[in-house]
Amino acid sequence: MRLGGVAMIVAAVTQAAATIFDPDLVANLNAIDSPSWVPSHVAFAVAYTLVLPGLVALYLHQADRLGGLSETGFVLTLFGSALTVSVSLLVGTALPLIATPGLTRSLQFFEPDQPLHFMRPLVAFTALTYFPGFVLTGVAAIRAAIISPWPACFLVLGALGTLGALVGPGSVARAITICGSLLLGVAFTWIGWELARVDVTA
Repeated sequence: MRLGGVAMIVAAVTQAAATIFDPDLVANLNAIDSPSWVPSHVAFAVAYTLVLPGLVALYLHQADRLGGLSETGFVLTLFGSALTVSVSLLVGTALPLIATPGLTRSLQFFEPDQPLHFMRPLVAFTALTYFPGFVLTGVAAIRAAIISPWPACFLVLGALGTLGALVGPGSVARAITICGSLLLGVAFTWIGWELARVDVTA
């Protein structure tokens, strides 16, 4: 429990920093050449690697109060987080090597007739597991009533907020995405703190 809680807290800090410095959210024609491109995407991968043991700890902490739909949400969240690690590493390390004039955002590389179009199903599957998974996990935590309801609410709102990254570059999308990421950060930190304080011998 405690190890998972600490991992969740570290993930929160790492993810928040990665979002703030992610050039993919800025309308910058040279975003891929930005010095923060690789570090920010690697940081996302590190963050969601750390989220995995935190999610397992959260599940174990409330397992006896979860139903079928809640467990489905947990599985989706694990898949979504693991796939986020893979996609983040792919985008962060491969795109600078295949940079193409006119392509300024990572999602453009997955469009028809573009270099990574063959991997579009992977990106779609990541979105279809990540967003519903975190929403269902947050709702399940609220219903289980073992952790505080506020971080569970922030988990839901944060996941919905990060959908702004799919909208495209620009001040509005960036603001929505950063707010969503920060809400997830608050949720991860709060949940991690509660898990780290669990007395497993009680």
